[in-house]
Amino acid sequence: MRRRDTGTLYFAYGSCMDDVRLREHGVNHLFQDVVGRGVLRGYRLAFTRQTGDCAYADIVPDPRSIVEGKVYRLTSEAVDYLDEREGRGKAYDRVWLEVDVNGTQMPSVLSYTVVQKSEAELPPPKWYALEILRGAEGTVSARYLEALQKKFRQEFKLDV
Repeated sequence: MRRRDTGTLYFAYGSCMDDVRLREHGVNHLFQDVVGRGVLRGYRLAFTRQTGDCAYADIVPDPRSIVEGKVYRLTSEAVDYLDEREGRGKAYDRVWLEVDVNGTQMPSVLSYTVVQKSEAELPPPKWYALEILRGAEGTVSARYLEALQKKFRQEFKLDV
């Protein structure tokens, strides 16, 4: 359900929240229309995409949890970029979710989830955790940011 005239709402919960990473990869011009904070209910942030000895972010169903992130309005060019970056159909696949955006329930927001989830979580690389934290700061709630920091420090033993 891509809306070329009004853009596609996209819920970023990992490194795509990070303006520095987007700038370093030369795609920040695609992510200029920040709508605000998104809250995804019934999911939790997990690290289920394993590559080598580390893992990358995913959203997995969990009725007692939420995931917060940054919501953008994207052009079709930006969606095409994400499809390629996320390895659509191989590493990650598109999902359309109901996300609370700045207090309003939006019924069809694009995000990505891991295709073949690992059973156990592995720690993300420190640089990746820092990208997520940097991108989350100023967008997600203070409580959620604190929970992310705690997860990285206590669960994954990362010095972030």
